[in-house]
Amino acid sequence: MAYFEATNLLDATGNTRINPATEDSVVLLRRILKLIETQSATDAQQRQRVTIDNISASLTLGTVSTVTTVSTVTAVTGITNALPAGTNTIGNIGTLNGWNQQMFSDPARQAYNTGIRNRLTFA
Repeated sequence: MAYFEATNLLDATGNTRINPATEDSVVLLRRILKLIETQSATDAQQRQRVTIDNISASLTLGTVSTVTTVSTVTAVTGITNALPAGTNTIGNIGTLNGWNQQMFSDPARQAYNTGIRNRLTFA
């Protein structure tokens, strides 16, 4: 910042000297530029973009078989221990024991507020 401190700029009227090193607008402009700079590493859904530059000729991809129809599922093991007491089956996966998505979103929101949000700092 020594370069900016040594310069004296005049405003549009030519009357007021502006020191860019101490002017708040410079800091704010830097923040705005940081926010609007391109995010070329992510796409519109904020997923990480991966570019494959070269695939060697010796690369062999395995076959992927597709499951077309599932008629019945006869047994699911290991889930009974996770069910609430007195519950033997899951009738609707959208509601577990009468709870809907709030069962998951409220604790997640609280964890964000108490964990991540408290540690955010803005320079």
